[in-house]
Amino acid sequence: MQIVTTQAEFDSVVSDTPTDEMILIKAKAEPYELSEPWDLSSNVYIQGKGYPKIEFTGNFADGEEGGVIQVEGEEDSELTDIVIKGLHIIGNKDVDGDLHGIYGNYLGYFPAPDYPDKGYDHNVIGDEHQNYMGITIKDCIVEGNKQKGIHIDNSSNCKVINSRVKGNGDEAAIYKAVIKFDGGYCNSIISCISEYNGIQGINVTGDNSIVTGNTVQNNGNHGINNEGKNNTIIRNTCQNNGSRGINNIGNNCTITGNTSQNNYGHGIYNEEKNNTIIGNTCQNNGGGVTPGGDPISNGIRNNESNIAIIGNICQNNRTNGIRSNGENIAIVSNVLKYNEYYGIKLESDNSIVYANVTKGNNDGDYEDTGSDNTINEDHNQFLGD
Repeated sequence: MQIVTTQAEFDSVVSDTPTDEMILIKAKAEPYELSEPWDLSSNVYIQGKGYPKIEFTGNFADGEEGGVIQVEGEEDSELTDIVIKGLHIIGNKDVDGDLHGIYGNYLGYFPAPDYPDKGYDHNVIGDEHQNYMGITIKDCIVEGNKQKGIHIDNSSNCKVINSRVKGNGDEAAIYKAVIKFDGGYCNSIISCISEYNGIQGINVTGDNSIVTGNTVQNNGNHGINNEGKNNTIIRNTCQNNGSRGINNIGNNCTITGNTSQNNYGHGIYNEEKNNTIIGNTCQNNGGGVTPGGDPISNGIRNNESNIAIIGNICQNNRTNGIRSNGENIAIVSNVLKYNEYYGIKLESDNSIVYANVTKGNNDGDYEDTGSDNTINEDHNQFLGD
């Protein structure tokens, strides 16, 4: 184990980072200063004690992308087994280039072309499964970066756990995310707080990944943005974000047990096929408008086919509780109360509305402008005012 307690010891570790042993960095009164990005390789374990602050004090050239701490492999030469725990990373928004807090590229390995046909279990790591851990970021604070707090590209089997990411991103970067997995497979974002960022809270574009137990709030754009397939978004709280609470444009995904409230746009928005939206609470979402000035804030807004919307609570939203286009939609066992337009606005075809409860929606219990839909009023509780 190498123990770091002074700036000189820190500089030595940064210039020649050891592998296969723990680096223990202890907090001191002043931050450890870092004038250039800290490059890590495989088999590095960094543990902070007392949340030592690591502050980037240098510049970062225009046109470059990297991180205060960066781990960069190559395709077919991925880096593996990197752990960063208990650090407080402070970036610099005044740099010229695209500086993130933690930046990784080509980390970990997952046999994606064979998934799931060969039965690989992404919870089992080792040679037999051709499956290697990338980076684990745990118990960290990441703030004040010009771009994303954590940005991991082209990587698999990576995890961000119990970390707080705040105050990152500038307003010109609203389509970027504070915690982002871009590509890759089987990544996880677990029990994190992403808040007060000028951009999206969490963004996942890779597949077979999980986003669970996070609090995503007061961000400038979407709370959670998912563009990957076969992903699970479960038990997150998305609130007070500048656009949608959860924005999904990936297919074969499950969105379940989330609370999406007080967001400027829709509580949950879906624009891909074959997804399940189940057991969520979407309430008090509103404020967003179209260019023509029409409000757009539904509790749940679906724009695609083959979607199950089951067991959700949508109440007090600026427009409808649930609004759906597409075909073959199942809207079942939802509670839809006190929304400013309809409880259910159905523009879908060949769909079913069953066992829902609606009450106190200003424009009525439901409106059906689609075709060949099944809405049996005896099998729903349409309670009117």
